[in-house]
Amino acid sequence: MIMNNFLNNINSFLPADVQKIGQIANMSIIFRLDSDKEVKYLYFAPNSDFRAVSFSSASPQREYSTADWLGPFLHKLQESKLTKIQKNGNIISLFFDNDLTCDIHFFGGTGNAIVITQDKKIAVAWHPGKFFRTDNDYDFSKTISHSETEINILSTAELIEKLNVAEYENVKKEVEQYLAREKKKLNKRLEKIERELKETERVEEFKKKGELLKANYHLLKRGMSIVKIKDYFSEENVEIEITLEPIKKPQENIAKYFKKAKKLERGREQIIQRIEITKGELEAIEKKKIPQTPFKKGGLQLTLSDICDLKKLLPEKKKSQNLKKRSPANAGGDFNRPKKPIEKIRNFISSDNFTILAGKSAKDNDILTVRVANGHDLWLHTRNRPGAHVVIRAQRGKEFPKQTLIEAAKICAYLSKARDGSLEDVTYTLKKHVTKPKGLKPGSVFVAGGKTITIQHNERAVRKWMRENCVIRNP
Repeated sequence: MIMNNFLNNINSFLPADVQKIGQIANMSIIFRLDSDKEVKYLYFAPNSDFRAVSFSSASPQREYSTADWLGPFLHKLQESKLTKIQKNGNIISLFFDNDLTCDIHFFGGTGNAIVITQDKKIAVAWHPGKFFRTDNDYDFSKTISHSETEINILSTAELIEKLNVAEYENVKKEVEQYLAREKKKLNKRLEKIERELKETERVEEFKKKGELLKANYHLLKRGMSIVKIKDYFSEENVEIEITLEPIKKPQENIAKYFKKAKKLERGREQIIQRIEITKGELEAIEKKKIPQTPFKKGGLQLTLSDICDLKKLLPEKKKSQNLKKRSPANAGGDFNRPKKPIEKIRNFISSDNFTILAGKSAKDNDILTVRVANGHDLWLHTRNRPGAHVVIRAQRGKEFPKQTLIEAAKICAYLSKARDGSLEDVTYTLKKHVTKPKGLKPGSVFVAGGKTITIQHNERAVRKWMRENCVIRNP
């Protein structure tokens, strides 16, 4: 009865424009809704720690990121109206006026959210897993085999506080792991450098062996692994053994010991500097203390600044990963990518959720092919005319879909100023087969092999597709 009243309250507010879809710490989904009456927020926290919903005019009172996992469907949903909401077992379904549906799953460890097309195909899933991959049929029977669990209706303040606590605990755990890992790494490095420093104490030993070999050159022959020589540097004039490398000539074995001594002597000062630097880094890590968890009477009392203070203990790279989650287009194979966005590179999402990048000018093409593209990406260029370089990002474990290849080829023809209605041949190959030797003019490359796809250029259709599927103008 309580849940029915909750849903009826939302439905009486609908239809409403979807202004923003966001998330807090990858644990919740937030819909900002605007009807003729007012702006309200619809919150879903489906994972096993919460199983909660909330609906009110209260905003999160903190920054929250957009739900980037939606890929191109984020834009489509944020341009639509939410028309109806209903519950079926452990699933709450949201219906939009563009014939898309979003099912929120309140079961499993993380919960889930699935965007479904009119023909019951999966458009995108928050957690794809085994059953919810893009373009698979949405098999509802797989979602109702779970025993029904209670979905909690919370006030917005209570839910946000729970999300803040959960995010704080997650970040705290990450900081603890990071600090432990860094201490271990730095201690291991310090031990290694100290061993190198101890090795430098053998400078005089190596010099002495070099001098003894030099003085007894007549005893040395190629192929010897050990030579016994009297140590005239010692008072007792004892006989010692000196190891040799059999494959080296006598003079080479002598030079080896003098070279070792010189290298250790030269490197000692640098080794001492490295020890000081490493000790400084270790001291800085040990000074990083996790702030005392703020408590109040009745439980944990957190503010957003507490979470931000904790995140400051993480390195910059980690913080950026926390704030920016990968989209489905990059989820399978995000190889080494430039960390800073590259201007003037166009970014599209194909109908198969693959990322397509495109340059236009010769300078853009050089940046895309030489700096941005990875060896496993697919590279395209018009065969019979100069023009744009286009790249399809590889996804780990997946082949390049035919439809994505066609869409990329059409972009290539359009940006290469192909004649409207013409048949265009577009060459494609893995980027690792594309090279740019020094001295070549901007935009010029060498291509080893490759295949060709022929498309009919329809300028108007391609322009429309690019406008609808353009994400940003940099990768």
